[in-house]
Amino acid sequence: MSESESESTIGLFAQMLVKMKESAVANKQYLPRDAFDDLLSWENVREELAEANMDEQNLLNFIMKEAWMIFAILVQSDLVAAASELLKYKLTDEYLPVEEKKG
Repeated sequence: MSESESESTIGLFAQMLVKMKESAVANKQYLPRDAFDDLLSWENVREELAEANMDEQNLLNFIMKEAWMIFAILVQSDLVAAASELLKYKLTDEYLPVEEKKG
């Protein structure tokens, strides 16, 4: 079985975990930018949405063009079901980083 075939049999979250790297600066893990390009393909995102019963072309287009980083955060947080809210509220990657409101 090729690497791409084996990756397609596990979910996107598990694939992300495999690609995580240790930060040399902080005692944290991160997902390198090139991993986003590898993992967040149209097909992978379509499969994740279908598993969450959200197989809508409009949502897929919106995520892939404007909210793929936020979608990755939802995947890592086990909140893919909330992805429909991205389109509803036009929440794009331009809003990143999201800061906690203080006060």
